[in-house]
Amino acid sequence: MPRPRAPLPRRTLLALALALPAPALSGCAGSGPKACTEIGCGPSLSIQLTKLSAWAPGRYAFTIKHDDAQTECAVELPLRCDAPAPCGGAEVQLGLSGCALDPAEHAITEIEFINAPAQVNISVSYSAGDQAPGVGADADADAGADANAPEGLGDAEFAPTYRSSRPNGPECDPECKSAAAQLVMKLR
Repeated sequence: MPRPRAPLPRRTLLALALALPAPALSGCAGSGPKACTEIGCGPSLSIQLTKLSAWAPGRYAFTIKHDDAQTECAVELPLRCDAPAPCGGAEVQLGLSGCALDPAEHAITEIEFINAPAQVNISVSYSAGDQAPGVGADADADAGADANAPEGLGDAEFAPTYRSSRPNGPECDPECKSAAAQLVMKLR
């Protein structure tokens, strides 16, 4: 019966490891093809929506002009987790937060653009929705005013300056562009 081999002493294993070139240990060849990961680009432009008070229940309408296009978005608060996308397309998206939380925590957090628009104009309006005249925040308003009439919350123009990055490495695609801005809306 053959005799089992004795394991190599630790010193012998260490000597072998030091004698092998680094590329043989790492599995990488210094002159082989470049290795790129497959990370994609995120939104090119993100505009944070800042509101200094809680988001009141009602309808929020966004008119977003970006370059030669216009996108209309509408959101009803409190949010419904099964509600359709508020902007209807993929090029512009609204960030919605908290649909599974208490309605006091529901929020519209941002506007994101997949493309990289050179010019963006945004108008945000609010209407109380099904709130009856003379009830809630509008109780002290002029008796002749329509409580459901849209109220402007914010208007802004942006000409973003984009930064380029290559998340998969300096010689790998894609080249991503990104910029960020903020829209502060007036109190309601």
